[in-house]
Amino acid sequence: MRRNQTGLTIVNALLSVVVVGMFMYLLVLAMAQDQVLEKLSQSKEFNNYSASLLDARKAKETDDEINRLVAQRQPLRTAVAAAETEVAEAQQRYRSVAGSLDPIFAALEKAPECRIPSTPVAAADSKPVAATRGKPAAAVGGPTPQETEIQVHQARLAAARQCFELDTELGGTRRERYRKTLDNAQRLADDAVRAGLKREEKGKLYQAHQNEINRNSADRDKLVPTQVHFAVLNSLEFEWFPINLVGFPPFIVRVLLSFFSGTFGALLITMVFVVYPSKLRERVSPKLYYKRVFLGGLVALTVFIVLTGGASILGTSEVSTDDANVMSFTAIGLLAGMFSDTVADWLSVRAKSMFSSADDDDKEDDEPAAKRARPARTEADAI
Repeated sequence: MRRNQTGLTIVNALLSVVVVGMFMYLLVLAMAQDQVLEKLSQSKEFNNYSASLLDARKAKETDDEINRLVAQRQPLRTAVAAAETEVAEAQQRYRSVAGSLDPIFAALEKAPECRIPSTPVAAADSKPVAATRGKPAAAVGGPTPQETEIQVHQARLAAARQCFELDTELGGTRRERYRKTLDNAQRLADDAVRAGLKREEKGKLYQAHQNEINRNSADRDKLVPTQVHFAVLNSLEFEWFPINLVGFPPFIVRVLLSFFSGTFGALLITMVFVVYPSKLRERVSPKLYYKRVFLGGLVALTVFIVLTGGASILGTSEVSTDDANVMSFTAIGLLAGMFSDTVADWLSVRAKSMFSSADDDDKEDDEPAAKRARPARTEADAI
């Protein structure tokens, strides 16, 4: 018996904590939603709470996406910097042997059947030095002037090597040295070109990544005003809670608040009787504890529906954004839960007056007439 009593006490204590916690949370949430609605109603582009909430969440998701892209941008920037360093080193290695090519080209120009291009033609898609100065490779499209120069040199190197293949006597005693120099220069030029292509690929990838960040930032900027209004609700949104009450429209939150206001009022009056038993003639049974609390919530919800229905009949908007309206319904719910027996009698009287039939009205009208007729007959008999 004592074990059952202890179990009921623990269950009642947990029920009290849940009721108080839910009531406080819903009260704060309803007040915060009214504050958000008041601010949103001043905006010309405001449609409704749910649509604005979706925009605010989209802005938050866009923020998270931007943060993710920004975190991924640093490795790409590092890869671009490494590719630029590789290009610079490859170009430096080529320039170290480029000076030894001039005597070879000069000797080959004297050969009657050897045609070496002497006037380099700049590539059509190359950028002038002034246009690329101060900008990273990721922001510059096409090859740099140095890469264009090496590509032109490749054409001269290929022509020179072809001259040596066509003329077996070309170069005389220096033939093998010339060919080794040309082969080495060709290999270094190819390395520089490959490094440039790699740098360009990394640069395009970096630029595409940056464009995605810019696009998301532009989309986020359009939704920032709405996101700012809903910032007050961020602290009320818990990921660990199974139901996201912040996403519920205000009228649903008010219905829940009315129910838990009643349970809180019933819990309050019950705790008063427990703490001050002299206020109550009968002892509060632990078995009736949860029943009183649940009954208070049902009575408060019924009163909320009755009052809201009456307000709708009178033409009052049922989606008011006034803070006093929320607090007034909360107060009514508290009182309805605290004095649920009295409110039940009040509801009973209202139901009888609303659903009374015509026969009942005739009986009520006949009863006073009968009472007035009886004394008259009595007086006549006495006479």
